[in-house]
Amino acid sequence: MAFANQERQKVGARELEWSDALADAARYHSCRMMALNFLDHIDPEFGELAQRLRVAGLDTSNVGENIFKAKAGDPARHAVDLWMKSPYHREVLLDPSYRWTGVGFAVAADGKYWFTQDFSGANPLPGLAPNQPPKKNASSEESSHAETQRNRRRLGSPPNSHSQRLRALAFNASPPASGYFSYTALPPTIVVAT
Repeated sequence: MAFANQERQKVGARELEWSDALADAARYHSCRMMALNFLDHIDPEFGELAQRLRVAGLDTSNVGENIFKAKAGDPARHAVDLWMKSPYHREVLLDPSYRWTGVGFAVAADGKYWFTQDFSGANPLPGLAPNQPPKKNASSEESSHAETQRNRRRLGSPPNSHSQRLRALAFNASPPASGYFSYTALPPTIVVAT
């Protein structure tokens, strides 16, 4: 997100604000692209961006998306650099009507990254604050988990459960030796393959 905001600042567009809900949707799309081995804005089962966000209960009145797949280097920097060279992706990234964003990625055992960055001009969670401030004395992780659980209840989804193995993988600098991992607030809540 920082690289995207740096590019937006260069053209006078306002900084994007983080949305956990958009990040969850982006992460889920990245996981699906990795698991099904496709790179496209249209999921073969769940459709295009607005359809996917609508199913998640998010506002779809003004949305955009950039996707990327890479294996080496700094994938976030590489993604933004390539998006800036593509007229369509550049337009999405710099669109001044977008206010909110979320980035999600999945990492395969072979080191490939699938990135998705979703954008919205409207609050993605109508009627709710897109990001509630952390509770006093609560860690960022606990606060994020609590917000995810509230959103899942609102959408009628089952609660997430913690996985110590998944948490260890998420905080490890290198991908696992086999399989892949991801965590998302949209079904399925945890994807683990070994």
